[in-house]
Amino acid sequence: MSQPQTPAPRPAARDLARQKRFGAYLMLTVGALVTLLCGGCTGAFLIVGLASGSPSEALAFAPVPLILGGLPTAAGVFLVAQGLRALRDARNLSRRAAADTFE
Repeated sequence: MSQPQTPAPRPAARDLARQKRFGAYLMLTVGALVTLLCGGCTGAFLIVGLASGSPSEALAFAPVPLILGGLPTAAGVFLVAQGLRALRDARNLSRRAAADTFE
């Protein structure tokens, strides 16, 4: 006869909160770096493009850095927002684990 298999133990709530917190900080860090670097480069190209040349050339040049740099910048902002959300969820999970420990 075979022995019944026991289900794999679920990770403790504290470990899960720690993993979520690590992922949240990772998203925040990557998102902030992408936002700052891509946004700064996009802003520099816009300022230089708009400051040099005639107004018609400047307006023709403006969409290029907005498209090429704006999309990664928006992705970075999205990562920062999701990282903040995940960090808040991890803190709530950690508080619930602490409350369950003392009950």
